[in-house]
Amino acid sequence: MDTIFTKQEYLALYLVDNDVTPAYFFSVDKPTKLSEKNIKEFFPKLFIYHHPIFGDIVSKKELLSNEKLSSDDMCKILNYPENDLQCGKVNRKEDVYFTKICVMFTDDRTATLFNSCSQNSILDKMKNIVQNMKYKFSLPECIYHGQIKDVVIVEEVLHSIDYYCSKLINRDKLTRNDKYEICNYIWNIYNEKLADFEYDFENDMHVGVVLCLLLYYKNNPVEHFHGPEFGNCGVTKKMREKIDNYSEDILQYLTKNV
Repeated sequence: MDTIFTKQEYLALYLVDNDVTPAYFFSVDKPTKLSEKNIKEFFPKLFIYHHPIFGDIVSKKELLSNEKLSSDDMCKILNYPENDLQCGKVNRKEDVYFTKICVMFTDDRTATLFNSCSQNSILDKMKNIVQNMKYKFSLPECIYHGQIKDVVIVEEVLHSIDYYCSKLINRDKLTRNDKYEICNYIWNIYNEKLADFEYDFENDMHVGVVLCLLLYYKNNPVEHFHGPEFGNCGVTKKMREKIDNYSEDILQYLTKNV
């Protein structure tokens, strides 16, 4: 049997369909085949909710298309821990834990089926979920049951914005992971082009720009517009345009300075 979904999409839907997870959130940052028609073909018991800004929620519980979801509503639907970053309840001045559940295939490829940032470790909470995943993936009805080598939990400590700002100000040497996390913070509020830009951390202007971007993220004046309720705000499309234009202006000056 074959599907039109990617392995990650199929396994995520399979877990919801088999009551391992109550719902799954698919971000809009990647091309997808998650249409109502395609999901109903392979998983007729599931419903899909198209969020106007961020992506799609697939669940066994039908969500009304006009239902406004708050951050807390989203956390309950997805069964995130209470202190999850996606609920906006993490202190950005402190380090956080980044936890992933990854499926390892026999061809050495991987698929991430869960990722979460939280103030405290949720490793123990994830162990039972992983055991349940392993069992469900071993069943013949899972089309990839013979291709899955393992399901593992990966937990890392992510440093605070203040930590990276201090390193930038002191001109400390940045590791590859430092640079990745800095760009990930930038991606969370700006666009991918600004996050993917190859910053020269020996260049004073580049360091100054990155500092400003990080501090804006830390003290975001429009933070209350973000999260799942973001798409239900009438100004959000205009805000997205403004952020993109702002990013493009920064990129123009950065590229002139290279």
